[in-house]
Amino acid sequence: MGNFRDLCGLQPTERVLDVGSGTGRMAIPLTTYLTSGTYAGLEIVGESVRWCQRAYGRHPNFRFHHADVRNDRYNPRGQTPASEYRFPFDSGTFDFAFLTSVFTHLLPAATVNDLSEVTRVLRPGGHALITYFLLSDETATLIASGRIAHTFAHEFGCCRVDVPSVAEAAVAFSQTRVREMHAAAGLPVESVRCGAWSGRTDGLSWQDITISIKTISS
Repeated sequence: MGNFRDLCGLQPTERVLDVGSGTGRMAIPLTTYLTSGTYAGLEIVGESVRWCQRAYGRHPNFRFHHADVRNDRYNPRGQTPASEYRFPFDSGTFDFAFLTSVFTHLLPAATVNDLSEVTRVLRPGGHALITYFLLSDETATLIASGRIAHTFAHEFGCCRVDVPSVAEAAVAFSQTRVREMHAAAGLPVESVRCGAWSGRTDGLSWQDITISIKTISS
């Protein structure tokens, strides 16, 4: 929650979208922070959505939605390909969107689609906080040292993965590729905060964080 406020200026009155809301871990601190704002969680695991609907039922400004999207690891029987899914919200609905540990489990086509959808549902000037495993010359050196669990040794299109047979278990993109995808979606990367996954001791969180601001009209 502190990163939302400190890095993106989240205000208690804003409309918030949590893509990959899971069991509501990120929603908990927002229940006391969003005084007149609203929260919408979007999640592909149906049981997690149902649990949150029960657990957060006393918060009328919090809503949880099921996205029946196919994912080899988390929802293998999902009805809609991730590269074709449209968020169930009108354009310009939200002031702030965040995706934590989502694009680390999506392949490029699905990532590009979801970036476009995040851009669509944000208002112009709205912020997005998104986490990735970002590859660079620095992370390549750290991976080669053999000190970290993720190696992303396998090229998989324009990304790299740990296990090709279950590619969505862990997905990494080059930082250059991420900037290109964001720019094409109208959600340019304004800043990057490195994570600790690559062996860095000064990581702000486990995964790398990107901060973006929507620059186009929906």
